[in-house]
Amino acid sequence: MPPETPRSSQPAMTGAAAQRTAEQAALRKVREELDHLAAQEVRQRKLIRTLVLVAVVVFLILLFVVWRNVASRADKVRDAAPVQIPSKVDMTKKPAADPGK
Repeated sequence: MPPETPRSSQPAMTGAAAQRTAEQAALRKVREELDHLAAQEVRQRKLIRTLVLVAVVVFLILLFVVWRNVASRADKVRDAAPVQIPSKVDMTKKPAADPGK
């Protein structure tokens, strides 16, 4: 058997450096992904805020239109002739039968 040659520390240092480089690259990828997710979340919040604002504006416009319509009808009702309600109703008379039936 040949005598064992002592291992040098140089390959171990190269392996550790390569591992450290790989770890740094992995951390950079994770950081980029986190930045991407954060930016996507910010865009989503901005979109939701915009949609809520548009919904509020549309709701206010519809509310105004309904209010104007009700106000217009109230004016028409005020101008209409009053309805005469009889003080008593005679329940002894039967309604006339429909000749078409």
